[in-house]
Amino acid sequence: MFGTNEIIGKKYFKDAPADSLFVTSMFFTLQGEGPYAGMPALFIRLAKCNLDCSFCDTFFDDGDWLTFDQLDHNVHAAVNDFWSKQGKTTPTWANNGVGYPGVVLVMTGGEPLLQDNISAFMSRQLPRFKAVQVESNGIPVT
Repeated sequence: MFGTNEIIGKKYFKDAPADSLFVTSMFFTLQGEGPYAGMPALFIRLAKCNLDCSFCDTFFDDGDWLTFDQLDHNVHAAVNDFWSKQGKTTPTWANNGVGYPGVVLVMTGGEPLLQDNISAFMSRQLPRFKAVQVESNGIPVT
């Protein structure tokens, strides 16, 4: 945090387990920026970054390797837990039993594009969400 993270490159993930991502956190909230600002969004924060920005306020140095199936389970839990903690039933626009038609999936980090498996995971999620986005620092990763 605050520019103290370990700077890594793509080679950190060269032996990544198939169909897995290194995840720091997952949370349901509103998207605060971009074309889907104001929309309900599920954020999956991936671990590690290729920069060491002095102004960074996000922890992403550590996490857990989760398979795509585990991520699917955690997505379902995160969306439904958001509503159950408020004593409400999850509305069908947020979870219709097949997907999340009113929710935007946001892949963020760290730098999510360090992990090659992100493309396969996002492709798998496209039919389940209203949209799938990546928040990247925009610096080419090597």
